[in-house]
Amino acid sequence: MSSKKELQMFYEKLLRAIEIPVIETEIWSPGFYQSQGGEHRIYLKNSLPVEEKIKVVTHEYTHYLHLNKQYENESRESTEIIAEVTAYFICEQFSLGLFKEMDFDVLYAANPNKDNLLKKSRSIANDIAKQILSVEMD
Repeated sequence: MSSKKELQMFYEKLLRAIEIPVIETEIWSPGFYQSQGGEHRIYLKNSLPVEEKIKVVTHEYTHYLHLNKQYENESRESTEIIAEVTAYFICEQFSLGLFKEMDFDVLYAANPNKDNLLKKSRSIANDIAKQILSVEMD
């Protein structure tokens, strides 16, 4: 596992590198992405540990990238899977251990085309994760 200091440094670089504001505040959920009137924001629960902040910001930023930049024509199911798989890849890079196998089962269990959906989602998520991890080298 990466040290708290390394994680905090990556989190700060991530916040500087992403294209939309992240607002840390007291909210009921870990976080959410909001697009309204051409404005894009990520709201993040301010009491989360840095590991969870990385996971949530990565997930929500993936929604922004996915819906507004690169992969506009995807279903809601696909969008959630891509965001979760991207967050998983980032968390695994830092050995955070924040995911369980069940997390992915819940996301695509009801989809009759789940194998193709997961395969496609992993490919897109891998591209987005590489993009996000590149901030570490800046």
